[in-house]
Amino acid sequence: MKILNCIIRKVALGALVMTGFCGTLSAGAGPAAYLNQGIGARAMGMGGAFTAVADDASAAYWNPAGLALIDNIQGTLIFQRLSEADWPGLEDIAPSFSFFNFVLPMSRTGLLNAGVASLSIATFGIDNIPLTQMDASGNLSRGSFTDKESAIIFSAGYPILGDDMLIGLSIRYLSLDFDGVDGASASGWDMQIGQMFHLNQYINLGFTLQRGPTMVWESGYKDTGDIRARLGLAYEREFGYQFDLTSSLDLIQQKDMPLQASLGAELGFNPHIRNVKKLFARLGVKELTLEDRHGYRARLNNTLGLSGGFGARVAHLNYHLDIDYAIVNSPMGSDHLVTIGLGF
Repeated sequence: MKILNCIIRKVALGALVMTGFCGTLSAGAGPAAYLNQGIGARAMGMGGAFTAVADDASAAYWNPAGLALIDNIQGTLIFQRLSEADWPGLEDIAPSFSFFNFVLPMSRTGLLNAGVASLSIATFGIDNIPLTQMDASGNLSRGSFTDKESAIIFSAGYPILGDDMLIGLSIRYLSLDFDGVDGASASGWDMQIGQMFHLNQYINLGFTLQRGPTMVWESGYKDTGDIRARLGLAYEREFGYQFDLTSSLDLIQQKDMPLQASLGAELGFNPHIRNVKKLFARLGVKELTLEDRHGYRARLNNTLGLSGGFGARVAHLNYHLDIDYAIVNSPMGSDHLVTIGLGF
């Protein structure tokens, strides 16, 4: 009966959590799949094509090399409303996601003349997930459990050859707990390395390689994610004194999955309003499948991950406040993101 009980649990957890939710976030769901959805309203408004842009605090997630471009202390808080209302028959399930990070240039500490460090905390949860179990007597009982997951991310970026070449590293400590299911908790880690190259004043090239998370369950079972590589290209150009345009392209390759691409654009506008430094409008396409490996392309592209958003930077003296919003379309509905960042 214990074996049967374990099988029922695994089917319930796997079908509801991994396929029903995380499988919609990325073509290659796996351990800590919630992190594959992307971080930050600015980046997500650009379709997640941010590997070669990555010049704000969210670089700790997208490309840690980009942290080296930050010259002030920053704190960022991200709120996200996931599309639980659009899950037919599962309206009681309430997914949530939050992210906070703190960025510190090493020059402010006196320890190093260059380099930037970051500490980030991400949390993810789903409440009221239905669970059917069978006890030792063969009786079925129905209840629910909560999926609680978190990540602590230590990141650093360092310039080489001035700002023409940057390198970065992120280490992620991951934890997971299915609250309400005995013995269903795990912990593990993941690692990401990044590089960024300024080819000239207009073109940036970025590259990241993510090891793939390894989670060890209480039973000793090890769950290992796949290697994930991103290659990014960004073109930035100013038009007069009021406008600038950033366009970006990311190519994403995960082991055994088809090649995908994300595309984005950001238009910046200087409104010449006191303390309002810049206004932004953004558009993007997230993870368009290019390769028809295993015949997946048509199905994965059935509902494109279209995105858009806007933002504003308000500055006073040595302080600046960034407020960004994005909406991202997914097979489950629409996700709404708000990012608030403070720099000084």
